Amino acid sequence: MRIPTGWSSARKVWSAEGNVISPGSPEGKARGHLKTFSPPRRLDYYWHLAVSSVKTLVLQRERIASTMSCYLAAIIISAFSLSLDMAVGEITDHESGYWGRVNYVKAVISSSDLDTGSQVGELAQTFFRKLVANGKNDIPAQLIPRRLGGTGTETYNIAPMNERSATFYKRKVEDPIYEAVSGGATVTLEVWPRYEGTEATRPVRFEAKATQDDGTAVVDNAVVENPPTA
Repeated sequence: MRIPTGWSSARKVWSAEGNVISPGSPEGKARGHLKTFSPPRRLDYYWHLAVSSVKTLVLQRERIASTMSCYLAAIIISAFSLSLDMAVGEITDHESGYWGRVNYVKAVISSSDLDTGSQVGELAQTFFRKLVANGKNDIPAQLIPRRLGGTGTETYNIAPMNERSATFYKRKVEDPIYEAVSGGATVTLEVWPRYEGTEATRPVRFEAKATQDDGTAVVDNAVVENPPTA
């Protein structure tokens, strides 16, 4: 059935709320024109108006649902990324001191952490340069090593260490833990950088111990000296 002239205007009249319609206005004329429709034509008009309204509501709901789906997906992805960050080299405790120097760091290392750590980032490099007063051969050492899932982007895992000391640290601390965790153990590693004076920022030595869940020692109070190098 052909919809008569004034259809869109009539639709606006009947869908509006609280508007005063002047009889001489286009809306008023359209409304008057609608009264001349026969009952079947009026019924058909209202039927099409109802269908159009329902379609509009459905479309709006689809758009809202699509928007909500996008937001939900973003939240899920962010949460998943956060869980991955937490799973990589999960440091469970740490303490900092003067100028942000690391006084203590602790991590629980499982097989899922092996070889998942991050490289030393720019922020950590800047922090390292601030701490080093002498020893041009020092490197920014990750106290929870990268191979054990240690982060290289957080300053609470970075301390100045000379290259020779870093070799001993790997041999005494990192390698035994890597071997134990590779064998299925979960190991808790604790590291204490030691300083000479309350305002020193370069450790003179590192003390570390690591134990399995059953209390078995993996690293038994290891000490790695860290003398400055010219």
